[in-house]
Amino acid sequence: MSVNDVTIGKTKAAWLMDFKVDSTVLKAEHKEWLDRAVVQPLLAEDARNVAAGKQTSDGSHHTVWVIGSASRTGTYDHNLRLSSRRAAVVRAYLASVLQHVSVVFSIRTHALSELRAAYLGDKDETENMAHRAVYVASMAHPAALPPRQPPITPPTQAIAVDFYFYAERAHWFNVTKWKGELYARYKHKGEVSYKGWFLSSSGLTVKPDDVTKAWTPSLPSTDLVFAGSGEATFPSPALLDRLSRKAIYPRVVGKTLTLRIVDAAPDRSDLVLTMPVLHGDFQLSQGVGSLGTMKPMKPDAIKALREAIYVTETCGGSMCA
Repeated sequence: MSVNDVTIGKTKAAWLMDFKVDSTVLKAEHKEWLDRAVVQPLLAEDARNVAAGKQTSDGSHHTVWVIGSASRTGTYDHNLRLSSRRAAVVRAYLASVLQHVSVVFSIRTHALSELRAAYLGDKDETENMAHRAVYVASMAHPAALPPRQPPITPPTQAIAVDFYFYAERAHWFNVTKWKGELYARYKHKGEVSYKGWFLSSSGLTVKPDDVTKAWTPSLPSTDLVFAGSGEATFPSPALLDRLSRKAIYPRVVGKTLTLRIVDAAPDRSDLVLTMPVLHGDFQLSQGVGSLGTMKPMKPDAIKALREAIYVTETCGGSMCA
């Protein structure tokens, strides 16, 4: 048996085995499997493209993996070159018969030398037809569907949103960690509401040497070391939800904080919030991360945050006498 078909689902795969010792010549059985499992599906797709008047694929593509192998006679380096040449022969065969198709495909080659034979227990200087082989796998990748756009209802009245951003250091079991949080305060239909997010895996880097502890609010086990505020306008409260799980780039230059939130605004452009540094003196790296939705703020946390903003605005970042 020269072909061991190991196809799983839509992935056509096989070991083309029993190459002659130290040979790279494909057998008739090898070519028959390649034609049936790899070439014919690509030619059929190409014919459908031609019939539909397409000059190129619709965005789908195919990847063909070709991995050469050898048995354990000879040196490792010799078998590495031999397995590489076997893979190259299969690649050249496929490329020659598929050179005129419009289907997008790629052929990736790799050489195992005698590693597979050794891993499966073959002793050195022994021959095994199963390892004088090339593994071939052909995988189809359908065209990616365009992202679904959430319906946007034309607003009846835009809402003004005040954003507050602050970084804090929190202590858990004598371990100090840093985190950044963003809160939105807005008024809709006469009711004041709050929404909160935290920066996760954000590349938010605080340099402790630059931090001067000046004031501690009544937040549990945390020290507020920085605060900023900014404004933005949204057509409706529901569109604030689009801030969740978006990439965020924080940056501080001098006394100005800029938060660029990618694909967050209603028109799908970036939302850029520019905030004055109200408290603390340190640097933020230009990192990238995401916003994760938090639970609504508790009343005491809202009060503490508002007091912190007030203190830093009226006292210039230092404690009031």
